[in-house]
Amino acid sequence: MGIRKHFEKIIIFKSSRLVVYLVIYNSGGMVACEAMSCGLPGVSFDLEALKTYYPKGMIKVMCYDLDKFVDKVIQLMDDEALYCYMKADALAWANEWGWPKRCCKVLHKIELLYRR
Repeated sequence: MGIRKHFEKIIIFKSSRLVVYLVIYNSGGMVACEAMSCGLPGVSFDLEALKTYYPKGMIKVMCYDLDKFVDKVIQLMDDEALYCYMKADALAWANEWGWPKRCCKVLHKIELLYRR
């Protein structure tokens, strides 16, 4: 993706209120994490893979229950206290994906290997 397209995407995220992650199969895409790093909480189906990828910052709904999904989107839009909590949760989780923390974890594991 070109740098201009990347900035356009970030501008869209920053002008949004939440991420509606309406996937029924997930292989670990980064779109939701990118949105969460811009402070967007989300709503998604409760897919097995998302329990690992996005355990925080998203309200999960039983798979394929579109009525409940819409209810949760509306709830997140209307309930300011819930929104603020989920936004903080999303930012905290997205921060866990950042390179500085990931690099520290990898270096720590390498150090442990060399100590053996």
